[in-house]
Amino acid sequence: MKVQSGTNWNWGGWVDIIPSGSIKPDFLIVGIHLWTNDIDGAIELGAGSKGSEAILAHLPSSGSAGFQGFKMIIFFPSALRVKAGSRVALRYTVGTSTPVSIRIKVLYQEVLSG
Repeated sequence: MKVQSGTNWNWGGWVDIIPSGSIKPDFLIVGIHLWTNDIDGAIELGAGSKGSEAILAHLPSSGSAGFQGFKMIIFFPSALRVKAGSRVALRYTVGTSTPVSIRIKVLYQEVLSG
């Protein structure tokens, strides 16, 4: 998923990463796969309906990137539990006056009953 930033530390809009209703059981977000750039930025992951997102995590998004960017997988120290059917979205900001974009995937596992 490609996400456009806000600028001057103002958040860009929320972008759906996991649409509402797409994962039926409860699930755990265990990390992210991030393709970023060398501009200091921040990411917020949230869950909930549009306009009512509850922040799950606040993450830095910069790395020492070359011409093709910087790819990394970040596993969270504790999984983030999300209720079945929930929408997960993220937003992104940078400290510059020019917007940039990142590519991101959420790593999750379903909670199995039994």
